[in-house]
Amino acid sequence: MKFIQYLKQNSLKIVTLLAIAVVALIPDVALATSTMPYDSALTNLKNSLTGPVAQAIAVIGIVASGATLIFGGEISGFLKSVIYLILVCSLLIAGTKFIDVFGSSSSSTGAEVAQVYVIDSTHQYVIS
Repeated sequence: MKFIQYLKQNSLKIVTLLAIAVVALIPDVALATSTMPYDSALTNLKNSLTGPVAQAIAVIGIVASGATLIFGGEISGFLKSVIYLILVCSLLIAGTKFIDVFGSSSSSTGAEVAQVYVIDSTHQYVIS
């Protein structure tokens, strides 16, 4: 009877521990890297939004919407909202280029290895 009460009170802990044990004991489940059906579509969208044509259109959108907001005079609230939307979308698309210009690269993921030491067949370190 006490065992059943213990299970009822700690069921979440038990299920969590069992899930961790399954993942730890079956590394294929933990390290599964299957592709999802939408991966190719998202990759195509990313390539389309970061290409040179999209960057040029984004810069033109930033300049045009900024000039319209500065020199537009009296424009309605709806038109001003549309111009703000164009400005924000252009900044989001051109943001990757701005980040690259200011020194960060999308390909760098942190610290880079300066030297790699490899042990060859003669069990000596080789700098590559």
